[in-house]
Amino acid sequence: VPLGEIRRMFIGGMNAQIYASPGPEPDLEFQRQLEGGDELIEKLSGRLPEGAEIEHPSGELAGRLGDRA
Repeated sequence: VPLGEIRRMFIGGMNAQIYASPGPEPDLEFQRQLEGGDELIEKLSGRLPEGAEIEHPSGELAGRLGDRA
């Protein structure tokens, strides 16, 4: 999934989902328990295009994501 095409990222308790297309199914999904999973989320959120939405209901990574979440 090219970073410039990402429209939305959902960060759940167990996984992260990346949406580039408008459909309900994620284009990419990975488990947060992956080694370095939260660091990957942090780096990815900082490189998303302007206007990309980040949904993070629990807010546990809010401090690491800055103003994006």
